[in-house]
Amino acid sequence: MLKSLAERLFPRSAPADALATVERQRIPSLDGLRGCAVLVVMCSHFDGLFGITKGNLGVDIFFVLSGFLITSLLLREIADTGTVSFANFYARRVLRLAPALLVCVFVFGAIDLAFGIFPRNIILRSIPAAIFYVSNWVRATDRWNMFEFGHTWSLAIEEQFYLIWPIALLFLIGRVRNFTAIFAGVLFLVLAIQVNRYMLVARGAPEMWVSAAFHTRADAIFAGALPAIIVAHARISEQFKRLLWLAAPAGVMVIILVLLLPADYLAWKQPFVVASVAVIVLHLSSNAGSRMHIAMSADWLVYTGKISYGLYLYHYPIWYLTVHKFGTALSVGEKQAIGLFILAPVSYAMAGMSFKYIETPALLMKERFRSRVTALA
Repeated sequence: MLKSLAERLFPRSAPADALATVERQRIPSLDGLRGCAVLVVMCSHFDGLFGITKGNLGVDIFFVLSGFLITSLLLREIADTGTVSFANFYARRVLRLAPALLVCVFVFGAIDLAFGIFPRNIILRSIPAAIFYVSNWVRATDRWNMFEFGHTWSLAIEEQFYLIWPIALLFLIGRVRNFTAIFAGVLFLVLAIQVNRYMLVARGAPEMWVSAAFHTRADAIFAGALPAIIVAHARISEQFKRLLWLAAPAGVMVIILVLLLPADYLAWKQPFVVASVAVIVLHLSSNAGSRMHIAMSADWLVYTGKISYGLYLYHYPIWYLTVHKFGTALSVGEKQAIGLFILAPVSYAMAGMSFKYIETPALLMKERFRSRVTALA
């Protein structure tokens, strides 16, 4: 029954070329967008390189992309089989995320412990917090400083989304038998999280809680589900595509303004960024010939996107255990120069090796846990 309902809501004959592409192979421009996201994060961590200080913006781009890709996979599997193989889904997630994370945690944890860079007891608590994806709650409750593993809070939020979203989506499709209602329900959830976060900021809630708790930051991931639902439901009309051709560049301008204008990001600017990125993702997945798609498909940017998981994992401890710890006497300009000319190339090299020798073999193993649909995410 659920299979027939899903086929009606998300019919096989209707999905746009975008969803078919998501199922068969990566969309290059989405890799390019992912590359932009990790570069924003790296620049912010490298002491505001090129004036970019808002790393949260890059994290939110990652979140929207994750919501889009995962929801696309789940919707197609539900339409094809009437259910989701939870065992296969979680096995694929583990194979995609765990190998590089374990390498990062144990390599940099071992370096830290061997040289006594930070308190041993804190590092021994931080390693399991990162591995078991609870570091966002460590950060949100301000339990302790996780030092070089502090950036794993965003990975924890994504993993918590993976735990609940397949079950919630199945329930939603089974109980809400109308596409518009499903879309409206997810949109309501996104807006509710944003309003709740704004109220927390207005009431003076702790910054760590506002920035790292799942229920205060997951709006961006759920927002990524919205373009996936649109793409899966029906073929996008040419008129709507033309509208996206105008809306997507406007979204880029909004993101640039957010980077430049001073204001509280989480309270005021984040909702505009999330909406803009969702529109850009919908545009890139539906307009393969657009100028934005071509620009975002530049080889270097696509490659950066492909290795972005490793870049995100490794660049932060590389910076934290070097410049952040021992560069207190350096000027901001000197720190930025070290970040650009030394730490960034080292991070790229390590991420490239990780992608080739650690992540790719694990990705090949994912094929053992495929459902009848095929996808790469």
